Amino acid sequence: LDSQFNVVWARKFYSSGWTFGIDHYSGIIYATGRTGNSEIIIHSSYVNGTFRWTKVISTGNSSEAGEVTYWKDGKIIVVGYTTGGPLGGEDGLIFILDTNGTVLNAYAIGGAGNDRLYDIVLNPSNVNEAFLVGSTSSFGNGGTDVWLVKLNLTNPVFNCSSGCDIQPFSSYTVTSDNTWTTKTYSIGSFSGSTPVGAATPGGSQQSCP
Repeated sequence: LDSQFNVVWARKFYSSGWTFGIDHYSGIIYATGRTGNSEIIIHSSYVNGTFRWTKVISTGNSSEAGEVTYWKDGKIIVVGYTTGGPLGGEDGLIFILDTNGTVLNAYAIGGAGNDRLYDIVLNPSNVNEAFLVGSTSSFGNGGTDVWLVKLNLTNPVFNCSSGCDIQPFSSYTVTSDNTWTTKTYSIGSFSGSTPVGAATPGGSQQSCP
């Protein structure tokens, strides 16, 4: 969209799936999500709508990518999770790729329970450190808890009391997909003081049409 919310271009990459994360750097867009087959998908295009590449990462189990961020020196970082991870249950995943879509390093992080990573932000005071947020049942007060991890990206070490780890992850395959089609679209609008889908007094919620 432009500054007046006019659609400049609309494209479809891959055949089916969902997109959850997006970032851009130096005129290049990176987007992440999950395919319809529950695989990690990472896409890159130029801001003018020109296709660059799409990579599908399969772990052999249900997996998903959350957020992506440009790091430094032509590298991007993608976080997510996979079921059936090497540490037990669901494990958080960290992929470091170059801007051409080649995986340079991959890590699994977590404990014996279910651990997921959803988002990542770089430390503005130290580009080699990142804050990761997700959910965990391996640590905390029982059940599923909010999970916040501070990580040194050049020497990833995850310290806790016991039963957790970060380790290199190699149980995946990467394939390329060149789907890039123009999509038709329509733009709607709403009127009134309560947008469709907004919560109303009493805790009920309007349904989307």
